[in-house]
Amino acid sequence: MAVLTVSAPPSALAAEAVPAALMHDGAPLDPLCFESWIDAPSVDVTTCGTADYIVPVERGVNADAGWHGYTYRLADLPEDAAMRGWVAWRYLGETDAGHVVETYHHGGGTGHFTGVQTVRRDGDRLHLVETHMGGDRCNGGVAAAAVAGGAVAGSVNITPYDLLALALGEQGVPFEAYDDIASCAICCVGTATFVGDDLAWVTLDPPEEGFAGTGETDTPQACLDALPRDSRRSLSPPELARLGRDVLERCAGGG
Repeated sequence: MAVLTVSAPPSALAAEAVPAALMHDGAPLDPLCFESWIDAPSVDVTTCGTADYIVPVERGVNADAGWHGYTYRLADLPEDAAMRGWVAWRYLGETDAGHVVETYHHGGGTGHFTGVQTVRRDGDRLHLVETHMGGDRCNGGVAAAAVAGGAVAGSVNITPYDLLALALGEQGVPFEAYDDIASCAICCVGTATFVGDDLAWVTLDPPEEGFAGTGETDTPQACLDALPRDSRRSLSPPELARLGRDVLERCAGGG
């Protein structure tokens, strides 16, 4: 199945043993338990793994990397349909707030949704304490995650628009996402690394060709693409702020 070739997001830690709080009936919780927060901030671990819209196909995919989950097909598709999804989670460690997990959901289409959550178990109820990061591929998808020194640390993929938003902070980006500056789910320009709520650094890894359209020379994106930079350059928060000022000066008429 094609889904088995999809690389799971890397983790800074080896697979951690699953604590009893994240087990039910002798097995790790169903990954669907970590996707039920839209309706309520807590779920019943005895029923949260049931869903009538999917049919599990193969369990144990990427189990050697600590993932607990399965490939599946949508229940309304024929059994021989080629499209398969994968839903899974793995344990990262514990903080004072609760247990930290990394989640992954690929529905069989283009989206690959990843996230990092802290959860807490109270009897048969699993409570969402905090969602630390997450998104679809370049739109905040998790590149790496760990629990280190009692805090959640991780890197997320960022687009050029995300880069400017981090660089300019409360000042705001004077351009429109998508229309002026690339912000799509396949427009990765690097990663942002956080320790707790604090930005630690940004690592740039832009494609050589940039993101401006063919023949564009005087657009904000073409201007951003043309700024001098070294490939795989890591920027501290002060350096990132300087990049923001450069963008305002060169690409927005001085801000």
